[in-house]
Amino acid sequence: MSRKMTKSILSRDEITLFKHSEELKNTELYGNLYSVITNISNLKSITINELVDLGLNDIGVKILTQNKKRLSDNIKREWYVRANSAEDPNKRVRCGLCNTPNRYLFYIINRFNSTQLNVGSTCMTKFPEIEGYASHKHQLAQIQRTQKETERWQIFNEKFPNIEDTIQSIDTYFNNLPILLSYDIYYPFRDKVIQLRKMYNDYIKHGTKDMDGLFGSIERLLNGCKVLKSKAEKFIKNNINDKLVCKRSEIEWILNNKDIDFLYEISKNNGRYTPESIGEVYSINFIIVNLL
Repeated sequence: MSRKMTKSILSRDEITLFKHSEELKNTELYGNLYSVITNISNLKSITINELVDLGLNDIGVKILTQNKKRLSDNIKREWYVRANSAEDPNKRVRCGLCNTPNRYLFYIINRFNSTQLNVGSTCMTKFPEIEGYASHKHQLAQIQRTQKETERWQIFNEKFPNIEDTIQSIDTYFNNLPILLSYDIYYPFRDKVIQLRKMYNDYIKHGTKDMDGLFGSIERLLNGCKVLKSKAEKFIKNNINDKLVCKRSEIEWILNNKDIDFLYEISKNNGRYTPESIGEVYSINFIIVNLL
């Protein structure tokens, strides 16, 4: 050859995949490429010059320098992804192509010689044409998302034990108030419940770079909900028997049938109906209980 070619022509993962495939055994098409690759002892990326030094003939040189993509496509068609991918949290299994410890693994099988290789998720992205990759990529992505969400939940739960139960308890309490609270309690309480749920869910799904800021915000919201719950219980105790106070069933009816501003108007009147607002409530239950 007239000049040295120092750029790698085959990566380690390609060498491993190629040497376990059947395509290269066709010596008429590929010369002695298969035997040269099979005899490589130190698996690492390799240049054409190094392959020539190992005895690669002109046919092999030509296929790699001029038609490598077609060769690679033919080889990838031999392989398919096994039904299930897997996760190894301890990274004890090494990728069968690059030898790197991997947490997330694909298992691919050669349809002609039944060779099975475990392939790490990073290496697998280099061979997206392998049959079944797309669907199992989705499966693996879901495994990864679930794992990350679990890790975030563990971090959050160390700071706020049983946080999901706590949020659900606050949510349930607010959404089952027996009567409508006054505006200065109801709407701040509602907003804090919404913010608390949203902050928690957003963190579990997407994480955050500012854990201290998040924890501080959650702490303030939890304390705020505690204060407002105390105010709510006092308000309920003092107003539960008021015939003009808006009851739970009416809150639900208003939320489903009227503009949200209507509930706002009633809450502004300390949770009690005015002569004007009471005429706007025409739910069957309300009519039966109050007007018949």
